[in-house]
Amino acid sequence: MNGHAFLQAGSFSVRLTLQQRQETDDGAGGFASLWQNLDPVWARIIPVEGIVAHSAANLGHAITHWIYIRMNNSVRPGMRFVKGARIFDVDTVHDPDETGRYLVCKVVERS
Repeated sequence: MNGHAFLQAGSFSVRLTLQQRQETDDGAGGFASLWQNLDPVWARIIPVEGIVAHSAANLGHAITHWIYIRMNNSVRPGMRFVKGARIFDVDTVHDPDETGRYLVCKVVERS
């Protein structure tokens, strides 16, 4: 049985915006990062696990998800998806069944 059989047109019910980091000269020898909106995409978001990161100053919390989308050759690690105030940093991207129909992105939600 195909482990990705649940990937049907109706399961992509969340609208996300794909963003790419743009770095510009800040005029002082460094750079400033801005996020440029690229394609809006329909997606299925599946929560996978919670990760808690400890540091001396504070406690940060990030939630890891799988985001399934239709094939989009623009998506690369280092990009991000945005849904309102929620931000999902793209860690990995792969074609789950090697048919060229879908992508699975492993993402980390930043708080």
